[in-house]
Amino acid sequence: MQILMYRPSFELMKAELSRRQVDALILEHDGTLVDPEGRPCPDAAPTAAWFSRELIVTPGAPVRDFIKRVHGGSVEWVQSAAAGYEHPVFQGILDAGIRLSSSDGNSAGIAEYVLAEVLACFQRIEDRRAAQAAKNWERIDFREIAGSRWLILGYGSIGREVARRATAFGAEVVGMRRRPQPDAHALRVVGPGDLLEEVPAADVIVISAAANADSTHLVDADVLSRMRENAVLVNVARGSLIDSTALLRALDSGRPGWAILDVFDTEPLPADDPIWSHPKVRVSAHCSGAGDGVNRRGAEVFLEHLDAWLAGLPLRLEVTSP
Repeated sequence: MQILMYRPSFELMKAELSRRQVDALILEHDGTLVDPEGRPCPDAAPTAAWFSRELIVTPGAPVRDFIKRVHGGSVEWVQSAAAGYEHPVFQGILDAGIRLSSSDGNSAGIAEYVLAEVLACFQRIEDRRAAQAAKNWERIDFREIAGSRWLILGYGSIGREVARRATAFGAEVVGMRRRPQPDAHALRVVGPGDLLEEVPAADVIVISAAANADSTHLVDADVLSRMRENAVLVNVARGSLIDSTALLRALDSGRPGWAILDVFDTEPLPADDPIWSHPKVRVSAHCSGAGDGVNRRGAEVFLEHLDAWLAGLPLRLEVTSP
């Protein structure tokens, strides 16, 4: 069995692959294909492929060459480093009848990002730094997470990691997912039909749901109008889940109090977009999952699924076509 992978990913995994007696087919940065000894293998027929984070984020990485090899006719399974799969590349893999598994390796880092940004709003960090810069001895009160209510839209691996951390600070959590089921870190987990009922009680709303036709503008003008004036809205999913025009109007009217946005309809966010300069918006460049542990955790998920694949067992995070 041969697994197609990018050179940096192979260097990370070569000892584990050797232990499993699995052969690597290495895609070099220039797009050439070699075996572990560096011998060219232009006509190789890999059975599986690892679409690793190194391949996704490395500038100039041979992504197109990788995708071309995946669709060469021999690949039966692709392990992705991404949590989502709505991108046309992944839909193309599924449409070709190739099995696809996603990763939850970025969940912990995204959860830390959410907690950090919400804390910055609650703790009024910018006001403290401004007072320091002005040498102004000013007492700045702040909100506590303890006792706050969090509503997490999309209670999957990311949502649960957020809930785990928020409840450790003393927050109450309500999760929402398409198929509700109880969870130890949530007061309750509800279905999408309960969204409007839950919004008015939430101090923090975190969007971590999958992007699809049903979730487009999940947070629309109606949802925004029901939010508390001092509530914090966080989006670490996809830009399409928020009606951005309605959000700007809602922020101008005073609710929610803050919007923390890591994802947008158009990325990179255009320089003339008013979101950049809105005083109640905190912008980051789709980097909530860029923690220094994400590559290691992604590799662990790859090995977990590889072992299952070799044993003929189900893949924990296998994606099924709609």
